[in-house]
Amino acid sequence: MKEITKYINTVLGENLLTRKMQGDKSKHLPFYLTNTFILREGKLLGKSLIFAIQKTNEHFTPDQYKNIIGQIEKKINKPVVLILDEIESYNRKRLIEKRVNFIIANRQLFLPSLLVDLKDYIKETKPKGRLRPIAQLLVLYHILEEQLNYMTYTELAEKFKYSYLSISRAAENLKKHEVCTIQGRKTKKFFFGKNKKDLWERAFPYFKNPIIRKIIIDEPLTVNYYRSNLEALSQYSDISGERNTKFAISNRTYQYIKEIQKIKIYEGTEEDYNIEVWRYDPGVLEKQGFVDPLSLCIIFRDNEDERIQMALDQILNKYIW
Repeated sequence: MKEITKYINTVLGENLLTRKMQGDKSKHLPFYLTNTFILREGKLLGKSLIFAIQKTNEHFTPDQYKNIIGQIEKKINKPVVLILDEIESYNRKRLIEKRVNFIIANRQLFLPSLLVDLKDYIKETKPKGRLRPIAQLLVLYHILEEQLNYMTYTELAEKFKYSYLSISRAAENLKKHEVCTIQGRKTKKFFFGKNKKDLWERAFPYFKNPIIRKIIIDEPLTVNYYRSNLEALSQYSDISGERNTKFAISNRTYQYIKEIQKIKIYEGTEEDYNIEVWRYDPGVLEKQGFVDPLSLCIIFRDNEDERIQMALDQILNKYIW
């Protein structure tokens, strides 16, 4: 409960105190419930609540959670709040639809019994600003390809074909948002840390959709391009792809086909486009001709389609968790 108590204090300004529920109150509950959940009682916003903390790794569906909470509430006659370490986004959505009280530390607090719904509060209250394109690329490369810890600015500039100044600005941008630390004075190096999950969670609020614009061209591309959108998502998950393929190119490539090749370009719409212009070169992270999986997670993170959210969960389980 330590993390939950700290989270509640951060988002609600409330000092939550709980204690283990007394034995006489739980004696009427089925054994499998008391064997699966630790039950603590406390007060939040002036209301008495029971906090149910799952102590086993057993998987429950949202319907099962609702049934379990209902059984406890019926016996104890108090609202019950489910405490979860993590749960897939589509199952979170189903818990909300079923009006189940739950808290995920540092992620989401949904208490319809108290009329409180705070989603990703910590993310929303982070300092304003986004990562520079190069800074975002470095984070994703570190997670997906190889660790960049202790590499100097000069080494990174040579590796990614950017100027020393561009790498320096990217490093300062990452440091400002507490995504990395800078080491050394004359020869500067930066350090992301060794935990990919921690790095992803620190950087995620500051990631920016890599797509700058969507365009249509009236002739085939003769430059480097990479398959994107749902077709790429289907490459990394169980979701079905689509026939109308979208291709990703870098902004530098876009400027080239526009100014040098003089290809006729039309602005695309949500329903009708086939080229995505990216802030950073999708080719740096491409995998077998497809854009990288983590950039797809950033592109689709606000998409409410349950199938897409399930696909993103599959990707994160493979590359992050």
